[in-house]
Amino acid sequence: MAFPSGGSNEDPGLASGAGAQGTADAAAEETDFATRYANLLGELARRLEAELGATGVAFTSPLPSHEPVVRIEIEGDVPSAGTEAGDASALQTAATHGTRHVQVEPGFFDALEIMQLEGRRLGLVDAVSGASAVLVNRSFVDRVLSGRSATGRRIRYVGGYRSGGVERFPAGAEAESWYEIVGVVDDFPPRPTAPGGTEARVYHAVAPGHLFPAGLVVRMPTDVPAGAIQRTRDIAASVDPALRFTRLATLDAPASAPAMNGMLVGTQK
Repeated sequence: MAFPSGGSNEDPGLASGAGAQGTADAAAEETDFATRYANLLGELARRLEAELGATGVAFTSPLPSHEPVVRIEIEGDVPSAGTEAGDASALQTAATHGTRHVQVEPGFFDALEIMQLEGRRLGLVDAVSGASAVLVNRSFVDRVLSGRSATGRRIRYVGGYRSGGVERFPAGAEAESWYEIVGVVDDFPPRPTAPGGTEARVYHAVAPGHLFPAGLVVRMPTDVPAGAIQRTRDIAASVDPALRFTRLATLDAPASAPAMNGMLVGTQK
C-alpha cells in the first residue's frame, strides 16, 4: 500500500478553486485510503497480539508526551485580574488554560485498560465530522478545574501552538467551536513520582484509518521483554513494507525524543 508523503498533527485544509468535482474526487480518495489504512492497522494489531503477546494495541496522534499544547476556555469561567495562561503543566486560574490536544481511535482506552473515572467513553458516534464530545484526564480535573466536576462542562479552543513562528491549531481542534466534556479517564501515561510530570489532556475521537500517520501504543502483559521493539518492526514490515517506524521506544523514553511514532508499554504491577 502506498502512503501519502508527509503527515503531521496539523490540519492542512482543502485547496481552493478545485471545483465541486475535484472536491468530491478528493473526498472519495480519502475515504478509500482510510478504509485500506484501517484494515492494515487492524491486521497489525491482530498480529501483535498473536505473535508478540500484546494485551492491547491502540492508535493515537501524537504519542503521549508529544502532543501539542493549546489554549482553551471553559464556558462560564471568569478570568482573574493580571493572570496569564502558562504551559500545560501549571495550575492556572485565568479564563484560558494550557492543555495537551490528543486524537485517539475510539477503542484506545479499552485497549490500554485506562480506567474511566466519570461519565462515558468515546465511541464511533463521536468520531464523525462535527461531533462535539471530548474526554479529559484526571490531571485536567485537578489542574484546570481545581477538582470540580468535569462532565457536562463545555470548552473551546482559543489559542493554538507555535510552529515556525506561526500559531497553528491541531487537526480536530476547531477554533471557537464548543466541545462538551462527556467523561474523565485516568492519566496516561500513569502519574509519575516527580511532581508536575503529568499534564492536562483533552481527547477527541477519530474514526479508524483517519489518523495518519498513526502513533502505535502496544500494551504488554509484563515488562517489555528484550527484543520486543525489533519484533514489532518485523511484524509491521510483514503486514506491509510501508508500515515503517521512524522510532520505537518504551514508555520511559525521554519525552524530548524526536520523531517517535511507536511506544511499547509494560504493565505496571
